[in-house]
Amino acid sequence: MADLDRSIFELVFSLSHRHFLVDDIGVFLAKQLLYIAILVAIFAVFSQEGKRRRLAFLLQTAIAAILARGLVTEVIQFLWDRPRPFEALQINSLLLSDANSFPSGHAAFLFAVAFSVFLWKRKWGIALFTLAVVNAVARVFAGVHWPSDIIGGVLIGIASAYLIHRLLQAYRDELVKNRQLQESSSGN
Repeated sequence: MADLDRSIFELVFSLSHRHFLVDDIGVFLAKQLLYIAILVAIFAVFSQEGKRRRLAFLLQTAIAAILARGLVTEVIQFLWDRPRPFEALQINSLLLSDANSFPSGHAAFLFAVAFSVFLWKRKWGIALFTLAVVNAVARVFAGVHWPSDIIGGVLIGIASAYLIHRLLQAYRDELVKNRQLQESSSGN
């Protein structure tokens, strides 16, 4: 498995350091795409009808992202000391980071947001999944993550979003019930 991880890393990373413009785009996608994804998620939240539903959507997405990136990823990185590819292979990466490599915090965050949004608004979620995949590839291209770091982050992000979605199910059901009661009482 380690050989496959290294082979895929070397294949993607071999595309870097060929042209400064491609490298600059890769660095932008590896670092800044996160902020674009946050803006897309905010637009998705505000596309939701009803203040209470928007609030539930926002809370679910924020809690999932915090759980994935702020808690699970941090605990694993604290417990497991895995060097980043540029440290392990002594290569000149496009980005530097001093945190442990596994799991990818960017992937955990972005996939938690993408899946959480997907559970509410499919089209917005697909757009966010696309941004998350592009960011993940860019992080490998830049030399800061192994492919398995990305896979770990993806699994943590999706699991966190699903867990929070299930835990908040009763709250969402109550919102729907209250809305139906309001609509039926105002229609009389």
